[in-house]
Amino acid sequence: FDAASSPTTPILTEADFAALQKQNMLAALIRFDWKIYGKDGAAQLLGIKPTTLIERMRRLKIKRPG
Repeated sequence: FDAASSPTTPILTEADFAALQKQNMLAALIRFDWKIYGKDGAAQLLGIKPTTLIERMRRLKIKRPG
């Protein structure tokens, strides 16, 4: 039995998934004071390369405030 294929497993639309991804990235960026690179950067927390995070930020229109 695969829980992911259960009829009760919620299915996200592409827009819902993008919103969730954006919210998650923002939380990581805020936690690390918008630091992307390095050991204490948001990319490491998210488990992705810094360049990948930057590209996703661009795609999702995430900009550092101020």
